[in-house]
Amino acid sequence: MSYPCQQAAARTSWFLLLAPVIPVVPRRRIRSGRPILWPAIMAAVVLIGVLLGVKFLEQQDFMIARGEIEDPSWRSDVWLGLVAARGTPPSIPGRVVHVTDPDATNWDFETGWYGDYVDQDVVTAMVERGLLELTGAESVVGAWSRLIPAYEPGKKLAIKVNLNNTQSETPGDAIDAVIEPVNALVGGLIEFGFAPEDITVYDVTHASHDGRMPERFAGRSAHDGVRFEAWVGNDEAFADETAHFDPPGARIEGLRLARCLVEADYLVNMPIAKAHDYAGMSIAFKNHYGSVDRCDLLHIYTFGRYGSYRADYSPLVDLYASDHIAGKTVLTMCDALFGNCEHYSTPPSPWPSCQDSPNSVYLSTDPVALDCVVGDFLALQGNVPDWGGDYLVLAAEAGLGTYERCSTGEYTAIDYVLVDRR
Repeated sequence: MSYPCQQAAARTSWFLLLAPVIPVVPRRRIRSGRPILWPAIMAAVVLIGVLLGVKFLEQQDFMIARGEIEDPSWRSDVWLGLVAARGTPPSIPGRVVHVTDPDATNWDFETGWYGDYVDQDVVTAMVERGLLELTGAESVVGAWSRLIPAYEPGKKLAIKVNLNNTQSETPGDAIDAVIEPVNALVGGLIEFGFAPEDITVYDVTHASHDGRMPERFAGRSAHDGVRFEAWVGNDEAFADETAHFDPPGARIEGLRLARCLVEADYLVNMPIAKAHDYAGMSIAFKNHYGSVDRCDLLHIYTFGRYGSYRADYSPLVDLYASDHIAGKTVLTMCDALFGNCEHYSTPPSPWPSCQDSPNSVYLSTDPVALDCVVGDFLALQGNVPDWGGDYLVLAAEAGLGTYERCSTGEYTAIDYVLVDRR
């Protein structure tokens, strides 16, 4: 009974306990010579009961995924087994794995560019450990087979990174993505079966400035053939497919989505842990402002200091609910190797809670839970306003994940797993 398939079968087989009644109940009817209807009736009752039981359990699974009911501790493996059988990406409701290792970086916050001070081997080990803890698998290939159970060769995957501060051909030192977490993920994806050319790493930011793909990032890819896409120099950065937004009293239509996102079968969202001077914080949801054209049109509804901001509406939720984002995301992994707990557009600085870089990655299939946990860590540093998490309440209400805020790390609705590799 330790295998998910056996446990799943046990959940519906209880109704078959009625089977011994079938030959007993109709005995007199058979002897009396009357038509033998009871076996057929009982068989139909058993069949209907099994079908209703399966339907009930599937509905319970979806309610757990939406955070409407609590997930019993024994259900995670069964859930993974059932969704693997269905061939759809699993949801692991509320689970957030936080992996930290002080050896991941060794920058002194003064010398050179922080990206030159990242240990690829340590980061790879952190990401691999996080995948195993998240999925319960025994190997990285096994983890991806649970995250993408319906994968077939030739399917495409996009990875959304955050290069919002790469605003010139020679990037400055403001916080941006580093390649090591990407290399770690891509290595596992290739081992799982993806061809490098079927993986695209992108940020097509195009708003108040035009996004770029710096050589110091893409040029350090550990895997030849992987594609990198930005807005600058890419006339086909956006597809005809668009996103729509419905702020109170207005409607914003026709904002085009990234072509590589639209063409992808699967999506990995890789934000950076950042406090944000205007939006409160920038994590998984806000990272996708680099997936849509003219996100600057959404700022007045996102930035708390603007008069159009409302706690009961967020374009972040409208965007994330897109079939091309919520419908394709198989993993969210937040890069908190350095992060920025003060500003979204300055170089990293030591985090007050550890007097160092966080040296962390966070992994989840629940974007709301991940933003809650990382948001709590950012808030602990003292630079996130109270309204900074308003969008998470709305996202949970929209069925996008599990909401819970906590300043102590002792979550109840969120399954927070800390892995300290010291």
